[in-house]
Amino acid sequence: MNTFTLIIEYEISHLDYLFIQHIKSLRDKKGWSQKELSEKMGVTSSFVGNVENLNERHKYSVRHIALLSKAFNYKSPSRLFDFPSPEYDEVKLRVKVTKENYTSIKDGKEIKKSRVISSELLDIIPTKDFIT
Repeated sequence: MNTFTLIIEYEISHLDYLFIQHIKSLRDKKGWSQKELSEKMGVTSSFVGNVENLNERHKYSVRHIALLSKAFNYKSPSRLFDFPSPEYDEVKLRVKVTKENYTSIKDGKEIKKSRVISSELLDIIPTKDFIT
């Protein structure tokens, strides 16, 4: 097995990024795992992990706001937005991803695959300001 590192960049709305980080902070304060929050929301057990994973492009939608509000026992979804307003419309996330190549056998055939070992946010780069 060999490991290799990539630098991946992708754009996301600054609000989406801040919201994901805020929900992660709320989850951590409750001591809940990603799977526990997913279950409390009534979504697949891997959903929150996919949203919080810097290598994925999953995000919370408007539907998820109601589910998150109920999971945290908030009477109003507005409590989920108790964090500073975004400074930018869109940002680019620069992420260092370390992967490992490996081989598996399926139906007697050798299949080459890779899996992420770690990821680290290197930088948040503003790409689009709000239009004023």
